[in-house]
Amino acid sequence: MNEAWQIWAGKKMYGDFLEYITPGSGYAIFFIWKIFGGPSYLSAKIFAMLLWLMSASFIYLSALKIFKRRTAGISAVIIWLFACRLHPIINHNIFSTYFSAGLFYFLLRYLTGRTGKNHAGNLALAGFFAALTFLFLQTKGLAVFGAGALSIIILAGQKISQSIRHTAAFAAVFLAAGALPLLYFDLPRMFFDIFLFPSAAGYMRHTYIVALYIFLEALIPLAIISAGYYKKNNPVIFIGIFQAALFLSCFNFLDMTHFLANSFPAWIFFSGGLIRALDKLDADNFSYGLLLTCALSAIILPMLIIAGHFRTEKYSENHILWIDIFGRKRQYIFEIPEIKAAEHIYSGPFYPGLYFEYRKPNPFYFFNMVLCDSECQARIVETFKQVRPEFSFLNYQDVKVLKYDIDSPIDYYIRNNYFYCQDLSRPPLYIYARDRCPPCPRGYVCNDKLK
Repeated sequence: MNEAWQIWAGKKMYGDFLEYITPGSGYAIFFIWKIFGGPSYLSAKIFAMLLWLMSASFIYLSALKIFKRRTAGISAVIIWLFACRLHPIINHNIFSTYFSAGLFYFLLRYLTGRTGKNHAGNLALAGFFAALTFLFLQTKGLAVFGAGALSIIILAGQKISQSIRHTAAFAAVFLAAGALPLLYFDLPRMFFDIFLFPSAAGYMRHTYIVALYIFLEALIPLAIISAGYYKKNNPVIFIGIFQAALFLSCFNFLDMTHFLANSFPAWIFFSGGLIRALDKLDADNFSYGLLLTCALSAIILPMLIIAGHFRTEKYSENHILWIDIFGRKRQYIFEIPEIKAAEHIYSGPFYPGLYFEYRKPNPFYFFNMVLCDSECQARIVETFKQVRPEFSFLNYQDVKVLKYDIDSPIDYYIRNNYFYCQDLSRPPLYIYARDRCPPCPRGYVCNDKLK
């Protein structure tokens, strides 16, 4: 949303502002706004829902292809619905996962199909969806492309020379579809922003990793690959390889949302295994089937309960991107006329959604102060002094786990040159004013200070 809002304001990525991901999400939402006639959270949400439906279709077809049971496909989609927190969010990481489901399906068709025209078509479509994944998130696109190329070589069951030719064809489609849209941009600058800048800014120092997810990210692909190897089932081995690639693409930020949303190959495997386990609940195989059913249920059900809880708690209604789909009046995160009437605001350290929420221009070169080095911070402070936003919002809660220095230059400048007004607890925001503090919004207890 931040990228789309800046593009709508006439800015260009990798030139007018710094962006360290590929341009797919920003420009996709921008074009959606063009179609719908203007910036709208609802139109972006509809786009996200359509992408989710596309991915759900691919997941259903993939499960059906492997396990030959509609119930396996249906159960995989239900799990996928909960894994997406019952709420397809607007996020580049999730969007790229949706496209990777298309790559997964068409590679699966290639690996399980016969040679011929359709064989080549599946390979081409797999390359196309790999390119889309890359255009929405470069790290995930490269990871799943690598998984696809490896699977073609070792799992297709053909001569090595033929596997190499097919891998080359897959790579050619990937490169063509992925590179052509990027010619619109300043390529050296874009290469620096999406590949060199994260390393130079110490991206890996600002990560959020939970040991449990590291353990699961190693265990789950290994278990799936082992099961496929034991059963001599190449499609199941492919599930494990692809799952490993998805986990690898988000290893630097492992929370529940990223883990669940990047686990669709595992959901396909577990749902298919559960259906087959239920099939064995007959007189001859009852004990084995019951044991397998209980084991798989013990894996799946806690995940569903946890994921469902995230979208049913009251916090969701106060979230900045909450929308009432039944058409009642759209509410801001808080109704303060003085803030709505301001010419400029500042929102940081990593909270760019407020610019779109209040339809305010974002004049700053970079939106993520967590990765802003000393030179970048100096540039942000200089722009801040020139623009002189009427209000500044600081949300430290969301960057607490990312090791952000709350005494960085921009934060220090705001605290020493602006009036502290109030702390809103939903979400936790500190409001600072240039001239005069706004009144406390209804329903909040605030510490008002007037100039």
